[in-house]
Amino acid sequence: MNDAVKVNCCILAMAILVYLIRVMGFYSCHFIKLKPKIITWLEQLPGCLFMAMVAPEVLACSVSEKLASVAVVLIMLKTKQLLLAVLLGLAFFAAFSSIPI
Repeated sequence: MNDAVKVNCCILAMAILVYLIRVMGFYSCHFIKLKPKIITWLEQLPGCLFMAMVAPEVLACSVSEKLASVAVVLIMLKTKQLLLAVLLGLAFFAAFSSIPI
């Protein structure tokens, strides 16, 4: 068995394992009664993970990137349209990058 076949078999095995873990988690949730407090905590978890990934990057970036980040947040809060916020954020970044700050 050559290396390419071994690598492909390994990738396939990992994909099957990840899929089984997700399916079993979804399937087992039908049999477990969660308390409202735990449900509230789980609903907030994606936002916390997102902030844990985004906040360090925003704090370590340049002034123009920080201004574009603020613009994206404000646009998203106002319009609730992700695509519009991202596109305008890119435009703001391009505009702010050309200004020497």
